[in-house]
Amino acid sequence: MKRLYLTIIGAGVACTMFALFVYVRSNVAARRPTAQTVTIGWVGPLSGPVSFLGVENEQAFRLAIEDYNLHKQPSSPEVQFISKDDRYDTAIAKQDYDILVNQNRANIVILSSYSAMFALADSILHDNVIVVNPIDNDAQLAQLNRNIFTIAKRTEDMATTIADELIAQKKKQISIVYFSGDQFMPTLTHSLQDSLERRGAHVALFNYRLPDDDLNGYLASSKQLHADAYVFLGYSDIGRALVSARQLDTLAPFYTVNTSMAETAGSSMEGVRYLNFTAHDGNEALAQAFEEKFAARYGKKPQFTWTALQAYDAAQMLLSAIPNASKIPTDFVANLRQDLLNFRQYPGVSGELTMQPDGTISGIHWSLYTYSSH
Repeated sequence: MKRLYLTIIGAGVACTMFALFVYVRSNVAARRPTAQTVTIGWVGPLSGPVSFLGVENEQAFRLAIEDYNLHKQPSSPEVQFISKDDRYDTAIAKQDYDILVNQNRANIVILSSYSAMFALADSILHDNVIVVNPIDNDAQLAQLNRNIFTIAKRTEDMATTIADELIAQKKKQISIVYFSGDQFMPTLTHSLQDSLERRGAHVALFNYRLPDDDLNGYLASSKQLHADAYVFLGYSDIGRALVSARQLDTLAPFYTVNTSMAETAGSSMEGVRYLNFTAHDGNEALAQAFEEKFAARYGKKPQFTWTALQAYDAAQMLLSAIPNASKIPTDFVANLRQDLLNFRQYPGVSGELTMQPDGTISGIHWSLYTYSSH
């Protein structure tokens, strides 16, 4: 009886393991592209205070995919595009990712929310999908896993560009006010702090997490510390900090990394030095041609040009690789990963792009601009 009992248990475990094996195999197989279709899912902020990172980014992807489907070779797969609005909220991004991968059977996911990359890293590898971030690119993202590619400006380069100018202007007391409610702004902040302190500057850090956090005390401290430059690293809500700082100190130069706070900052934005990327910073002829195509499709050129340019390059690189990668559907992800790694001196709208062995792109170089409402 004991032998029979153990045999039954063993058979039951074997059946359970076999069923699990079949389920996993069938789930992965369902996401393999057919000869006809590859599904690309897009997750990013289409609404909320950080929507500027997502709207024209999504539109650039949609434009590239529409053009691909219209002109593709008959033997190449059609690309289906499905987008989700995560409001730059990691919890929503995780839900959207799960729907795209497990219900819509996405083979590729475009993920534009920085913090969500870390939260989903294990799932991305387990699900065996390719994920591309067309907004952010840095050493931390590069370490996550082999299925993640970052086709965007490099966080460390942004910090260096600001630090170079501050040091050249002989600024030694730097006040940095930054948003600590996500993982990107602290990453940029500490990279900038390191770059400045290595060259002899003193840095005072002040962070806020919620839009109604009181920053007046922080800014008054900066004034007492005789700050000779201010850096504001945040989104639209940080505009009020610019207003308060202007009231305390009208002479010190201000720096930031985007102009999303222009509406809340009002006249305090005048003269602010900000990091940006335009058609002039990339492959100017190709970038201007893209802007015209974008305007023809959506009625106007992109306002936050860099989000559209980087997204368009990411889309074009993926769409260039998909036909070859899909020739052997069982090896689609492995083929696509290798094809993306093979890009060298690719003539993108953002510049001459080369994929590094760690899945990060090089060749996108931002510049400092002076803000003027006129």
